[in-house]
Amino acid sequence: MISVKYYEKNDFSGASVDLDWTLTSGTQDFPTVNTSTEIWKDGTTEYFVAHQQHNEYVTKMSNKVYWYERNSSPVNQGEIVLNIASKFPVDSTAILTASILNNELWVAYQTATSAGVANCKLTVTAEKVEIADVADCT
Repeated sequence: MISVKYYEKNDFSGASVDLDWTLTSGTQDFPTVNTSTEIWKDGTTEYFVAHQQHNEYVTKMSNKVYWYERNSSPVNQGEIVLNIASKFPVDSTAILTASILNNELWVAYQTATSAGVANCKLTVTAEKVEIADVADCT
């Protein structure tokens, strides 16, 4: 479970809303997410985005980014596996860190033989957050 404290005003003022995000995974991989949860917007719809950051305390590496649509009923959540099949430029094996900057997902990642950085435009298709085209990552 991920506990999120959300401030409506986006400046940490005013009342906060507490949300418990029960993480589910299509691949049945339930990692310990040990980084901050960020907000990505598609128009006016807000999504929480989180990942498991690889570090010396993690026993299993993860190459997945998890998303959760805020204020959705029923719950709408999923994952993006950062590999070629999901339109990511390479088959990554671990996320070193990830962040939302300028409304894009920036990822420092490892592969079996190297490491790299990519920034990807996220898209919502049929109520699912995804990387729509490999050209959306540079």
